[in-house]
Amino acid sequence: MPDLAVILTASPGLIAERIAVRGPRNRFHLDPTAPGREVDLYEATAQTLMTANVEVLIVSTGDATPKEVAAAIADAIPHSSVTSAASTPPITPQEP
Repeated sequence: MPDLAVILTASPGLIAERIAVRGPRNRFHLDPTAPGREVDLYEATAQTLMTANVEVLIVSTGDATPKEVAAAIADAIPHSSVTSAASTPPITPQEP
């Protein structure tokens, strides 16, 4: 089991917008209902991991820059020498 599971998330609408802007990269991007299902599946996965006592970091990428997302992840790595001074994006705390 991992020491830390990191899940990046955004609203289904934002995910759909990002796919539309950059273009589909795989067959799943062609299904307009996929972003909502993807968010639901990642939420279920987070719950499963937390039930197994895995620490889960869920980072919302909706209003965060890539640098802020990377900083949040680096700062969450246990005993890491990789830390960041950048402000962290909104993080959803999760309870097992």
